[in-house]
Amino acid sequence: MTVARRSILRSAALLGAAVPLASCTTGRRGRGTDPTEPSTTPAPEDPDETLVIGSIGVSSGLFSTFEKHIMLAIGEARTDVNIAGGVFGRDVTLLERVVVDAPGADIAPAIAALRDQGATAIITSCSDDSLIAAVPAFVDAGIAVVSVNSTARDLRADEVETEGMLMRISPTDACLTKVFSDAAWNAQPPLAAGTLAFFGRDTMGSASLAEELRLRLEPQGGHLIRTLFPEGAPDVGAPVDALMAAPPALVVIDAGDETPQIVTAIATKSLGPDGRPMFDIPLRTTYYNTRSWGEQVPPESLKHATGCRPGIPAPDELVNTMLNVDTSLATSGFEFAGAAYDAVVLIALAAQAARSTEGSQIAAALPSLLTDGEEVADHATGLRQLAAGAQIRYVGRSGPIELGDDQDPVTIDLTDVPYDDAGQMGAPSDSTIDLSS
Repeated sequence: MTVARRSILRSAALLGAAVPLASCTTGRRGRGTDPTEPSTTPAPEDPDETLVIGSIGVSSGLFSTFEKHIMLAIGEARTDVNIAGGVFGRDVTLLERVVVDAPGADIAPAIAALRDQGATAIITSCSDDSLIAAVPAFVDAGIAVVSVNSTARDLRADEVETEGMLMRISPTDACLTKVFSDAAWNAQPPLAAGTLAFFGRDTMGSASLAEELRLRLEPQGGHLIRTLFPEGAPDVGAPVDALMAAPPALVVIDAGDETPQIVTAIATKSLGPDGRPMFDIPLRTTYYNTRSWGEQVPPESLKHATGCRPGIPAPDELVNTMLNVDTSLATSGFEFAGAAYDAVVLIALAAQAARSTEGSQIAAALPSLLTDGEEVADHATGLRQLAAGAQIRYVGRSGPIELGDDQDPVTIDLTDVPYDDAGQMGAPSDSTIDLSS
């Protein structure tokens, strides 16, 4: 691969990825393992097939916050995969991204359109309710789905039959509630240990997170105070007044632009006669409202707050590549971009390992790429190890992941983002969530 070809491929992919959004009308710290002994059995010939990948996003609502990051990362990953040798020695085809215009939109037509163009694997970053409604469509089409942002517990309900065709690679509600509930139990008086206050939009996503919190807290004697509100209209006066009478151990805010109003209400109501806070209630913001709020919130109101993003902090190489396309992304977090990049590489390695581009074979091979084996961090190394007959474990841009039987993460990293007294985000750090403990 010459430098010229590398530059041409990457430039073409990024320019193509940066087109305006369309409507729907059309490891660094993975656990060590003993190297797997290379197989002495001659490898079978690669099939004469081309892997075709589709992707679906959304252009409005909270789920659109990182749409451009995800779109660019998918294009960058496809370029890197093809530079490294593609799949079966052929370039991977990435179809034009389908972007629906609203959360909850029907994505079944998009799945059908991508299937008709040959896609056997799709990367999604749409809302959970859209994804749940589309389960029959992608199962019937035999398409493997990797979601980079789905978190809702509803997607794993007994009546949602994904038949092993859906994998999620960001910390789900189960992961987040472990972090939040652990913090709630570690509180000291006058905060009520085990009591957590939740403010969120009246959506499936927020309701799911709140319910997961309730199910985790109550069996241990904890308590959840839940406030759900219509988008853009948080009537939080009475709920915040109630918190002042019995301050909880933690407040979780799962919202968007409503966040400053909630933070301001809590900060104002907690002031004593001397103008200083009577108590400091720790706050947690979630994926879509972890941002610098600055002058939109009172000074020092976020000094005890922590935001979160999925996976490990995005590596500089990926961040710089996207900033070269759009410098306006500098004010945003890039962690979903790491997951999107990894989704492409995982699908490509799964197809290579399964020696098939069939969606069912890709879906079956995906979990094994995140368990034991020779650790690899890129597609080129993965191809070499697979060619040598080794089992591999991919640890990519979003960090190490281990999946459970339902193909949801049971071990995964979460990026914590502190705030300073001025409401600006500080330097991120990451920690590992282990649901097996």
